[in-house]
Parts: sequence; structure tokens; C-alpha cells
Amino acid sequence: MSHEILATICAALRLPTGAGDRVSFRGDDTLPSAFPVSSLAVSSIGAAALAISELVGAETTAAPHIEVDRRLASLWFGWSIHPIGWDMPPAWDAIAGDYEARDGWIKLHTNAPLHRVAALCVLDCAENRAAVAQAVAKWSAEDLEAAIVSAGGCAAAMRSVAAWKNHPQGAAVSSECLIVFA
Repeated sequence: MSHEILATICAALRLPTGAGDRVSFRGDDTLPSAFPVSSLAVSSIGAAALAISELVGAETTAAPHIEVDRRLASLWFGWSIHPIGWDMPPAWDAIAGDYEARDGWIKLHTNAPLHRVAALCVLDCAENRAAVAQAVAKWSAEDLEAAIVSAGGCAAAMRSVAAWKNHPQGAAVSSECLIVFA
């Protein structure tokens, strides 16, 4: 998977065809995720190193080989930005998160005050997880997503990969370039 992602990144960066063959990945550590986050991490770091390798190769006889450690790349992606002298606020507010709807699951993004207000207005419930969960359970995930978004909020029905690819937004995203040069 990592070499496939690396090939996609290299093509988007317009690196020479086959340049990715000079990258190897060591280890098998992975971040916990339903998606290949660690493969993205090692591929991104590998592509950045590969671009530098190309510059070095332009000044010497051959561009050097690159080796990326999966454990270190995963650690970097998992914790690359941290505050010094202060504490990070919680990543999610008390209402944000995953909820079971009548026919599936939905993620409510309520960190922004306007998004929180929109979700709570649509759900017409108290501002606590238990009340929100009870209100969400009465909705279909897609109908609730549409209602919250129409109200100016942010919510996403959780879809399978196949359902996402068939959804208009998924199709739009898949037609976009990975990297755009301005």
C-alpha cells in the first residue's frame, strides 16, 4: 500500500517515473485507523526525501536511496505538533462525535459555535451527549446530515468506501488532482 501511495504522490509532484523505486520502508508499525494513515505518513515523508534526493542527484552522479522508518513516520504523524508552555484544548467539544442514527452512524462536528448551534437546533434537544444521542436515534443518518448542513452546521453520515465513492461529494473529491501547482 505504501508504494502505491508513494507512486501517486510522486506522479502528482512530477518526480521522474520510477523515482519511487529508490525508496524503501522499514518496520511494520501502524497508527490505529480504518484508513492507511501510516502508509500515507511513510509515503509523504518518502516523497519529501525523494525530492531532496533528486536535488542531490542533480549535483552528483546518482540520486541517493531513501529509507523511511514506519515507526518514526507514524510517531511523527501521530504527534508532530505540541504546545510549549501551555496545554492544548480538547480536540472535540462535549457534543462532537459519532452517534448511532436509525439506519447507521453519523459524525457531528460541533467544535465551531455556529456548527454546534445548528446541530442542536435541528435536533431540538438539550446540550448533552445523552440528549443528543436520543435525538439522533430518531433520524436516518443521511436525512440528519442534510438537515444539519442546510442549517449551516457540519455533520457527515458515515458511509462505506463504496457508498462514499458513489456519493456526489466522493465522486467530486476523486476527480480532483492530489496536488495543484499554482
